[in-house]
This record gives sequence, structure tokens and C-alpha cells, in this order.
Amino acid sequence: MPATFFFPCLSDKRQVSEGYGRTAEGQQPAGNSSILLMTTTLSYLECILLCSQDHNCRTASFHLHQLTCTMFGPDSYTHLIPDLESKTFIRQGYT
Repeated sequence: MPATFFFPCLSDKRQVSEGYGRTAEGQQPAGNSSILLMTTTLSYLECILLCSQDHNCRTASFHLHQLTCTMFGPDSYTHLIPDLESKTFIRQGYT
């Protein structure tokens, strides 16, 4: 069952809103065309929070073994492929 995450977001007007998305466990984006950021993070949650701070981030993939977070912009991948060492957050919107 996919997990749903909710996280606080600050808009350009410094108003707090709430973003939400789902987790694709054991999958990573493929057919990538635009990587916003690739950085080291210690956890999947930290990766999600980094994505939430960038209004262009639509997807964030965390690699469990390498401890890397890769953030993608809108329409920057074509599909998900199996990768047992990855968790991918897919932003679904804001409230």
C-alpha cells in the first residue's frame, strides 16, 4: 500500500500551505530529462523535505544504499522502473 505524505510549504508570499504526495516503494524514475538537484541526504524524509522547499520539484527519488536524493522538475521523467534500493516521492498537489 503506498504511503501518503503531507508536508508544510512556504509560498512566495510566505504563507504556509500543505503539500501532499505518494511513495513508490522500490521504484525510481526513468527516461529522465531534467534533474533539479542531486545531493546526499541521510533519510527519505529529508529528501521529501528538500523537494517540498522547491516549487519546481515534482518528484524526489532517494537511494537507500548511496544515501542520495535526486529531485526532478515537471514532466522530467517518462516512467518508473523497479529498483529495490529506491523510494520515490511523487508530489500530487497542495492544499
